[in-house]
Amino acid sequence: LEKDTWRALAHLLPNENRATNEVAWALAALTEAKFENDESAKTVQATFARIFVARDQLSATGRACLAQASVKFGDAAQRAILLRNLENGAERVQADDFGNTVHWGKTSHYWSAMDGAVETTSLTLLALLELDPKHPLIEPAVYWFVLNRRSSHWQSTRDSAFAVLALTRYIAQNHEFGNDLEVEAYAHGKSFGRVKLNRDSVLKGTTTIEVPTTLLRPGANSFTLKRVSGTGPVYAVALASAWAAGDTVKPAGY
Repeated sequence: LEKDTWRALAHLLPNENRATNEVAWALAALTEAKFENDESAKTVQATFARIFVARDQLSATGRACLAQASVKFGDAAQRAILLRNLENGAERVQADDFGNTVHWGKTSHYWSAMDGAVETTSLTLLALLELDPKHPLIEPAVYWFVLNRRSSHWQSTRDSAFAVLALTRYIAQNHEFGNDLEVEAYAHGKSFGRVKLNRDSVLKGTTTIEVPTTLLRPGANSFTLKRVSGTGPVYAVALASAWAAGDTVKPAGY
C-alpha cells in the first residue's frame, strides 16, 4: 500500500501545474519514497523546481512543506533560499520571564486548518530539523509549543497530532530522553512532591503534581522546580482554577 501511494502521488504531480499547498505537501511526503526508477524521481524533481519558482503563491504551511521536500529534491542554493524564507516568516516574541518564542501561521481568524499556527509551526519545525538541526529558531519554537498547550493537548486533535509529530522528532534528534529524570517541586521553599520522568511515564500522559491548598497564600505565590537527578531538560505548565461560593456573584471588572 505504501508503494502504491507513492506511485500514485508521483503520477499525479506532473499534471498539477498550480503552486498550491497541497502540491507542496505531496512533495514533502515523497521525500520518504523509494522510487522504482530514475525517471520517476526526475519527474517529481521537475515538479519541485516548478513549485520552487512560484513559492510566493504558497502559505507559510506550503513553504514549510516545500522546505522539507528540498532536502531530497532541491540543491544547496534552493535549500538556503527556502531556509531564509522560513526565517523571514517567523513571528518572534521576546519574553524575559518565559524565554523567547517563535511561531509561524495564524493564531486566530483563519479558515483552513493548514493556516493555523500549531500546524504551520509543526511543519516548519520539521523542516528546520531537516535543513539545520542546530538552527537558533528551533528551541524558541519548542518553547512556543509548551506555552501554548492546554493541559495535555492543543486546540484540536489535528493540532495535537502535528505538535506531537514535530516534538517527538525534536526529542529523538536531541536525545532528550536518554536518562531518567527526577524533579522535586517547592512552594515558597517548601517541598510538596516529587515525580520521575522517563520513557514509560511519557507514554502514560501528563505527570501532575498538585499543590496543597495549605501552602497557598493570598497574593503572589512562588513555585520552584528542581532537578534531583538526570541531565535532560524539564518542561512544565502551571494550571489554576478558582470558584466563588454562593448563589450569586457580584460583578467585578469585566
